[in-house]
Amino acid sequence: MSAEPVELWVYDDCDDPDSSRLLHQAGVRILPTIPNLDPSAYRRAEDTHKWDVPTYRRVARIKNLGIDEFLKTPARHLFLIDSDVLLRPGTVDHLREAALPIIASVYWTNWYPHHGRGPNMWGSPPEPLTIPGHHDVHGTGACTLIERSVLRKARFDPVPKLAREGEDRWFCHLARRAGYRLVMCAGHFEPLHVYRDSEIGAAREWSTGILNGHVGAAP
Repeated sequence: MSAEPVELWVYDDCDDPDSSRLLHQAGVRILPTIPNLDPSAYRRAEDTHKWDVPTYRRVARIKNLGIDEFLKTPARHLFLIDSDVLLRPGTVDHLREAALPIIASVYWTNWYPHHGRGPNMWGSPPEPLTIPGHHDVHGTGACTLIERSVLRKARFDPVPKLAREGEDRWFCHLARRAGYRLVMCAGHFEPLHVYRDSEIGAAREWSTGILNGHVGAAP
């Protein structure tokens, strides 16, 4: 299967002018600005991240804008990745070779101090994700490859009365309702989630190791 060309799109939601400047200098496509976005009370701390429903709706609007722009192109896949997730080279091609409508790459995070690491997944037992291969799950996000056909039936739209809120949870619910499997790829090209400011130094070392060909590099 030949590699598809990749175009990097970002939405400039930065609250730091230097970060915005770097984005615009990077030569990536900056998505159009959305007027009247809901305010966000999101906070990243050393214990965990603090979210609220307006923030979920804000992120959902941004992701749906990306879908709208994507559907104006002839591209066959949309890869959605959070800005605090680092990829190994070849990750997107590896996911595409699975030829599945929705597939995400597993990564592991210490979501809360002293609670151990968990995957970017919910609603299913995490233990199978320690075994290399493809695994069906209830929900996933943050590092997901989606075929074009899916995005005509499922988006990041709020779903009333879900047990827990979240734009990825909304998308997964709508995708399952449309009849799609949610699959995670474990044990191959595992990304690194830079969840806390205190992890940035280790993430730099990880990135250097990956770029120097140390495939097993770990923070």
